[in-house]
Amino acid sequence: MPRRHHKKNFDSAKEIALLRGLNCNQNCFDCGMGDANHVVMNFGTFVCSRCAGILKELNYTVRGPEGVYVRKEIKLIGRRGNERARKIWMGNFRANQDSLPNPQKNEEVRNHIIDKYNNKKYFLQEMEDELRKEEEAAKEEESEEEEDEKDSIDE
Repeated sequence: MPRRHHKKNFDSAKEIALLRGLNCNQNCFDCGMGDANHVVMNFGTFVCSRCAGILKELNYTVRGPEGVYVRKEIKLIGRRGNERARKIWMGNFRANQDSLPNPQKNEEVRNHIIDKYNNKKYFLQEMEDELRKEEEAAKEEESEEEEDEKDSIDE
């Protein structure tokens, strides 16, 4: 019977904790409040519970602190994170013209999230090609990993 050589044990909770522990990922990407313990898989960002709920309502994929992640998801989150996402999703934000929501006002936060993602109000369009190339590279990397895994089967 074929046997797989297992790679070193992978602890997704530990990996997420390490990424969340980075200074840039500690505060919520959408409202700025602390305790960013949820991950928005669509963007690879860390957000608070309230913003996670809003994003779920808007049909974005959000995982909680107890979520289980596969390697490719950890890699995506590692490549993105709040700092890089800020350059992409807030790249056209102008402090002298635009304003951030008051984190104490749920409706302001909700409207800001809709403007940011659904309406792409602050989205840096120049990043579109870079994101597409990154997704293609990730798919290629995933295919290579699958090939490596197939090669590791003993007969």
